[in-house]
Amino acid sequence: MEETQLKWLTKELVQKDKTRRKRSEEEYRKFEYAVSYIADRALLACVPSRLGTTRISKDRNRYTQNRYNDKDLGFRPAIEQAFPLMVEGNFITVERNGSYDRDTRRGKQTEIRATEKLISFVGDDLKYAPCRLARKPIPEVIRVHGPDKRPIDYTDDERTREWRDNLRLINECVVLSWADLNLTNHEWSLVEEELKSDPKHDYRPIDLSRQQLVRIFNSTKFNEGGRFYWGWWQNIPSRFRSCIHINGKQTVELDYRQLNPTILYALAGVSLHGDAYEVGLGPHHRDLVKQAFNAMVQSSRVLTRPPRGLEFPKNSCVTWRDLVSRIQAKHSPISDMFFKGLGMKLQFEDSCVAEKVMLHFAKIGAAILPIHDSFICHWGYQQELEDVMCDAFEEQFGVKARIKLEEKKYLEVSIKPLGEIFEDISFDRIVGEGNPYWDVMMRSHWQPEKG
Repeated sequence: MEETQLKWLTKELVQKDKTRRKRSEEEYRKFEYAVSYIADRALLACVPSRLGTTRISKDRNRYTQNRYNDKDLGFRPAIEQAFPLMVEGNFITVERNGSYDRDTRRGKQTEIRATEKLISFVGDDLKYAPCRLARKPIPEVIRVHGPDKRPIDYTDDERTREWRDNLRLINECVVLSWADLNLTNHEWSLVEEELKSDPKHDYRPIDLSRQQLVRIFNSTKFNEGGRFYWGWWQNIPSRFRSCIHINGKQTVELDYRQLNPTILYALAGVSLHGDAYEVGLGPHHRDLVKQAFNAMVQSSRVLTRPPRGLEFPKNSCVTWRDLVSRIQAKHSPISDMFFKGLGMKLQFEDSCVAEKVMLHFAKIGAAILPIHDSFICHWGYQQELEDVMCDAFEEQFGVKARIKLEEKKYLEVSIKPLGEIFEDISFDRIVGEGNPYWDVMMRSHWQPEKG
């Protein structure tokens, strides 16, 4: 929300405040900031769909002053003051109240939606909301999360300071570019519907303002986890990733083939040959073998039954015991590494490679979007990205990596003949607001107003 809009909205809410509380200058500033936070969250959810919802936490702990939380956002001005006034003023509606189970220590946040009143208030500025908010700094980009995924405090050392400086540089490069999905409004709705229908994921609307990354570790020893998260491109169905554009240009995606097996073999001082996931069951079992291999690396105990979510192909005669036996026989040089809980340690190793790759491009001003074991870049950097990925991997592990160019899976929808996209192909129709990609084009060329 632009500054003039925010000031008008804040003033209206203050006038509607029946308590007529007197606020000091600092209290008013924090109240205005809380209004901006709630309004922006609700409006961002409306970019892909006018009916989009977002979540607001009413947990006091989320507003305490620590390294992870926004120091300007307080519980009282946000939840006790701004939130109810915005509901009463019909700027937001509550779609679902939050809940918390004290036994399981799990809960659901309050779900809200921007009303037409708030949407019409910002008008055409709505499409630019992600661009404006993408540059807002993240309070802490080096994070440690416990088993319950709650953040844990830690003491900085030379490593964490270096990682933070590196990630600030990477994020600065990404936000000076613009990553978007080159989709029409109809195609956007298809993505949102696919996300909603996936039972494996907790649905949240695509938030294009999430252009910056955080690095999440799973131990204060900083030797587990460490992968890069929070980029919006990491949370869309994989078949839509070929529709990602950077600065309005097409992209390519390169990934490390057989990442975990290659790393384990390198750590054991031996070479991996052939397909790590071919254990004599044929190509239709390959995905199953890959999932089982990773589960055997991740688990700290011997698994006597398949982990939750692992599904065998229909009419398959193979059993879990047989599958484990085949994998261990295929990978006898590293069989002692199975069921040792090495998954998070491997993530730390591959995250160090990812940092090297992204740093190389950040230093030349080229945005690279990570997806754990793969990277998305402007198509013109394809060869350089492949070379840098190979060099970074060999520097980390002493062996060469195999790189794969991801196949474009969605071109039949996202790139069509002009005659199928437009009712007519006149100049005005193509470059005007009637263009179904108009919002994407405008975001790609958005620049902040000079202060």
